[in-house]
Amino acid sequence: MSILAIDIGNSRIKWGLFQGCEIIRQHAFEYAFTSTSLEQLLDNEDMPVEGNKLVISNVAGDEVKETLVNWLNARGCDDYLFAKTGLKLCGVTNAYEMPDALGVDRWLAIVAAYHHVMRSSDESVCVIDCGTAITLDVVNCQGMHMGGLIMPGLQTMREALLRKTKAVRIDMQNRDIEVEGRLASSTEDAVDQGCAQLMVEGLSAIVKKHQHNERAKLLCLVTGGDGSWVAKKMGVMNTFDPYLVFNGLRLLSENNALANNSDIN
Repeated sequence: MSILAIDIGNSRIKWGLFQGCEIIRQHAFEYAFTSTSLEQLLDNEDMPVEGNKLVISNVAGDEVKETLVNWLNARGCDDYLFAKTGLKLCGVTNAYEMPDALGVDRWLAIVAAYHHVMRSSDESVCVIDCGTAITLDVVNCQGMHMGGLIMPGLQTMREALLRKTKAVRIDMQNRDIEVEGRLASSTEDAVDQGCAQLMVEGLSAIVKKHQHNERAKLLCLVTGGDGSWVAKKMGVMNTFDPYLVFNGLRLLSENNALANNSDIN
């Protein structure tokens, strides 16, 4: 039986089908929630729910969860697990005093980063998730989560600036940004370059600080919707991996299966 990982965000749903440790199929789609519209999108989505183990990350709230559960049950699917943030998982210890206050998608990415194929046993790992918000977390080589940071993502930063600055009026639609490390000669370009450079240079400086402070080597992994171009522009060595949350879900499913088998034996 294969594992189907489903990652439900606030505006996008992503899924990936694992065969062993490899993703053999995957897709993502945007949604605006009403129970009817989400069910229609799921009906039209070729998501292989029948005959597979489902493990799900959901940060979109109880209504979305209830709609998905009803949709699955109507198709006879009852082998599903919703991920929850805990104190420990797969050798990683959560640094939060209230562990469940750490977002579940962030927790899964942290666990997957610690078990990443590129991490050697003597390396700490830094995982940066670039989306609506940017999160940065560090796990040491013993699996202890050292804590993290949350900051606005690129689009969020630009929207906040334009909303609060009445004199700045630019069209933000379909604007692709290249981080070029230069000064701008127009308001539009100044906003784009200012926000992008602040984001990339700030992340690079934070990673360099932790590389200096950590006694072990530090592997930097970047993920998320803006992760690909951020990874290319950062001033530190890093690896872009868009599937960290998926792999965290896979590890959770495998860990749960092991625990159940141990209980039986």
